[in-house]
Amino acid sequence: MYLYSRPFGFVELFKSLSDENRLRIIRLLLDGIFNVAEIHFIIGGKQSNVSHHLKILQKNSLISCKKEGLQNYYKLSDFKENRLLKNIIQSIKENQQAINFFNEDMKRKELVIMERRNFAEKYFNDLGGGIDALQEEAFKNLYTVEETLPLLNGKYKTIVDIGCGSGRNLTALSAYAEKVIGVDISQKMLQLSDHICKKGGFNYELINGDFLNLPIDDNSVDVAFINMTLHHISTPELALKEINRILTKKGKMLLIDLLAHNDYKMRDKQADLWLGFNEDYILDLCALHNFKILKKIIKKNNISDKKVIIVFAEKK
Repeated sequence: MYLYSRPFGFVELFKSLSDENRLRIIRLLLDGIFNVAEIHFIIGGKQSNVSHHLKILQKNSLISCKKEGLQNYYKLSDFKENRLLKNIIQSIKENQQAINFFNEDMKRKELVIMERRNFAEKYFNDLGGGIDALQEEAFKNLYTVEETLPLLNGKYKTIVDIGCGSGRNLTALSAYAEKVIGVDISQKMLQLSDHICKKGGFNYELINGDFLNLPIDDNSVDVAFINMTLHHISTPELALKEINRILTKKGKMLLIDLLAHNDYKMRDKQADLWLGFNEDYILDLCALHNFKILKKIIKKNNISDKKVIIVFAEKK
């Protein structure tokens, strides 16, 4: 890290943290990943000033930048091996005076999160029954859900499908559970799911809910199934925290998503917020939220450059 790469690294590091607006950016990025326009909306002032502050923070390795399509997204760097810096950053979030100071920023941050959520909800409500054909076209040569389910290797009391869409996977999941729960932000998707579940004749429950605030009790679900949902979520870091909350001790998580790719059209075609994820990012999220990886599979084909990561993990 930059702090140790030069004799006066400490001086430049603390200079970079001595500005009020840079502290506001650090506090914001403690809650997720945001692009320049979003950061500007939350912090205010001239966009050129916001870009200047981001440049200083990035120069001192406090934040990093990832390009998603035409947008640059910023996130905090990993401080787990730097106790001093980790404590400083954490104090920004936990100090009561700081909480009051950042209050207005946090309100604007919630507006950004809500806008992201509303974008996905409207897309899936408008798409309706066309979702299955769209996903079949996108993923048919990469993987099938049916080939991943044997990883569950048993029968469970409850399995929740988060982002269940039209409900097409609830039937397959019902073979592994006494009860399946489908959660989706789209009422239209839940109507389609209800039709499929009634036709299947298995025990089910459907819930209209947000991945970041699941209306499910703590420690109440045996398996969480998350299939091609994470890249629609505004803050994936918080999503896995929520999964940990609802799972029973030694509960299982079956997570399937795209690895990082450059197919920008998927933003418009499938309302993808993130163009996949780096493998290390997914594995780090699992470790951060107390999951033990039981199995990891990477699938690819010769038709496109897309790859799928399948992670079967257990809550510690």
